[in-house]
Amino acid sequence: MRWHRWTCPKGDFVTLHDGRAATRESSFVDAITAAGVTFAITKSCSQGLLEGCSCSEGGSRADHDWKWRGCSDDVDFGSRAAEHFLGTLEEAQDAQALVSRHNDYIGRMAVEQSARRLCKCHGVSGACTTKTCWRQLQPFTTVAEALERKYRRAVKIKDTNALLEHTSITRVQTLRGRALHRDKAQQRGSLAQSRRLVYLNDSPDFCHTNSTVSWPSTVGRRCSRKKGEGVTAAERRSCKTLCRDCSLSVNRNVSKVVAPCHCRFQWCCEVKCDNCLKRKVTFSCSERRSQ
Repeated sequence: MRWHRWTCPKGDFVTLHDGRAATRESSFVDAITAAGVTFAITKSCSQGLLEGCSCSEGGSRADHDWKWRGCSDDVDFGSRAAEHFLGTLEEAQDAQALVSRHNDYIGRMAVEQSARRLCKCHGVSGACTTKTCWRQLQPFTTVAEALERKYRRAVKIKDTNALLEHTSITRVQTLRGRALHRDKAQQRGSLAQSRRLVYLNDSPDFCHTNSTVSWPSTVGRRCSRKKGEGVTAAERRSCKTLCRDCSLSVNRNVSKVVAPCHCRFQWCCEVKCDNCLKRKVTFSCSERRSQ
């Protein structure tokens, strides 16, 4: 979130469900918190660090040329445990409670969707006659990136009826209600919307100082003018997003820093470097000077 106006500060994770406005940002905080708890419990179970849980058998499906074996991450258990831990089984039906419950669900599902099947071949002379497979979660950064994309595409709920439709499939999943009888057309319509983060209130203006939400504005924020391969669109647009669109100037700062250079390997076994003085150019947002 470095190049966004809202940077997902650590302070937003101090308390949860505390009556704050249900903004796009709070929806992301709810989702990534639920995802983090799910991920931590699941990996701790696989590593034998928690009592009462361990590895999963992987799944019920197996083809003739591969079988579930090894230590699969039991993400189903992790998701259920996180659900209880975060208190998302409460029956409160007010709009804010439904939003929080829905976004918690999206976070847990992001972890489940990150699980990938890994396989190992068995057979003589390197032949892959049979395979044993197990499920493994991808690194948490993968989950976080998926939720960041959902944050950008979050949907504002305008009324309680629409909110209930958005969250209807969530309650079915929460109650493990895949076997519950519901109208299939309604379920398909709700499913498409249930994959989005939702919020109720507009976000504050992150361009300017807002003492209500303890936001310091974007004055002084670093931006980037890097281009080329590996530079994200958000980074390329950062000076416009953080500075110019907030009626701020882009300030060019030139400094000299000491950095290692002319590094060489010496037998055995050490790398030695010289210290060089390098010119460093950075950009930041500053107030426009009055003429």
